[in-house]
Amino acid sequence: MTEKQQQNKENRQRLIELSQAAKQLLQTGEFTTVNEAILNGIYKEQNPDIETFKTYKQWREEGRQVKKGSKGFVIWGKPKKAQEEKPDTDEKEAYKYWPICYLFSNLQTEPMTPK
Repeated sequence: MTEKQQQNKENRQRLIELSQAAKQLLQTGEFTTVNEAILNGIYKEQNPDIETFKTYKQWREEGRQVKKGSKGFVIWGKPKKAQEEKPDTDEKEAYKYWPICYLFSNLQTEPMTPK
């Protein structure tokens, strides 16, 4: 397993643990999705100065650069459809796969400097 694959595996496991904590927050009715509970109920509670989260691309479109060395906050991405071959058959079984998405907070960005 490469270092990148190991890091992805660790990030996925961390996100699973965060999702378990988020489920408890969902029961309060304050949040409607797991991602919303992770972002606004867990990450923002850890650092109240965070105002918003966006993707790297969204920050760039706003004229902001993510600071070098910043680590993204992990949340669940939009589910993707995938197929897996059934053992000992030629049939494929469809399933949904939730990828990891990385977001950055306003505290991790700075104005882009002209070149």
